[in-house]
Amino acid sequence: MFPLSGRFAEVYADRLPSGVYLGCIFASQYEMVWGNDREITTYDNAGGCYLGPVSGHNNVSVSGIGIALSNECLGGAIVILNGSGTGQIRRVTRSSTIEGNAVFFMDKPFVAPPTSMISWMMVMPFRGRTLMLGNTYKDVGAVQFYGIGLDHVVAECEGERMGGFLSWGQWRSVTTYMRVDL
Repeated sequence: MFPLSGRFAEVYADRLPSGVYLGCIFASQYEMVWGNDREITTYDNAGGCYLGPVSGHNNVSVSGIGIALSNECLGGAIVILNGSGTGQIRRVTRSSTIEGNAVFFMDKPFVAPPTSMISWMMVMPFRGRTLMLGNTYKDVGAVQFYGIGLDHVVAECEGERMGGFLSWGQWRSVTTYMRVDL
């Protein structure tokens, strides 16, 4: 992990989220990619631990209804999907089941707390905080953050005969709480 520095820090410092980025793809050139759906970047959904309403929270944890679908989310992302706190992302430091409900412990408190039984959350492996700066893409597919791509920065990149720059997410698993009415 490294802090953002150099020319891009000078240009984008006031526009970038603060903190440490996990990866950087800088001044690279990609050409003639024809295999694997022509994808240059993808964060295909690898499942998740929980999708459903927030049943409670405090400064260190957030809980849902029912059990987590897996225990693969240590270090993963807690994302508030709607209601108060929409769009906030926290990292999972540990998880447990208390009284039959999933409890996810967070790296820091929410700025705007989610509303119990109104806000929904998604908990899944974290794929994010990557910088893609000054890259060139020619005769390739898309640079995409399909599945889950959180807090990425793509800046000063050029594309020629490519699929574009795309960001979209989806949930591809069952939930422990089946009523979906976002």
